[in-house]
Amino acid sequence: MSKLLTENCEEEQFLLENIVNKIGDPVPKIGSHACHQLSRVLNQHTNMKTVVVQEVERLIFRPNLSDRAKYYALCFLNQVLLSHEDLH
Repeated sequence: MSKLLTENCEEEQFLLENIVNKIGDPVPKIGSHACHQLSRVLNQHTNMKTVVVQEVERLIFRPNLSDRAKYYALCFLNQVLLSHEDLH
């Protein structure tokens, strides 16, 4: 899915939501892999930082989200470097 997200702009929001949703997967390896794929997307498309950060933020504030999923999401956000230009 991350390959589709980086190469095609069709259904961008749907693909992003699904990748971010995988961070909350009960299998730890899948959540970790989803974070890695999101990092790869941001390395190729730095202009998507704001959108990706907002989507991960929505995930963190979901009710009944496991502590592991919150941990993975926060670790991912910790790795994202933001600047003033990214906010606009």
